Amino acid sequence: MLFATAVLASLISGITEHAMAQAGDPSTMPAASFVTLHGKVIIAGGLDPNGMSIKVRIDDWESDPVTVGDHTEYKYVILVDAPKDYIGQNMTFWLDDQIEALQTSPFVYLNSDNSHALEWELPQLRELDIEFATAPVPTAT
Repeated sequence: MLFATAVLASLISGITEHAMAQAGDPSTMPAASFVTLHGKVIIAGGLDPNGMSIKVRIDDWESDPVTVGDHTEYKYVILVDAPKDYIGQNMTFWLDDQIEALQTSPFVYLNSDNSHALEWELPQLRELDIEFATAPVPTAT
């Protein structure tokens, strides 16, 4: 019994050391400075936002657009993977490239207590409902 316990302990120790060696030094791991935002889209007057596009802008950088209601009605999910130069600046939200949302959000890591960090601990998922004062003007087809 003592021999079996020693063998098992040795095995676990070896596996743990191997896993730690494979994981590498955390300081050499690349930082993941991006955030995935999701939430409701509201247009004043109760207009339906489904099918409209949302994009995020940080200064002169723009995200790829996403379609409202693509996954769930009246909701959006967008990946903001701006270069590190933009960390600390505000994100603005645009509906069909015409109307800016009433809300902004900082492009920083938000801790669970809502304090900010300029270094990302992990990729972040953040819920943010966004509201627009008016609907965009339809484009002629």
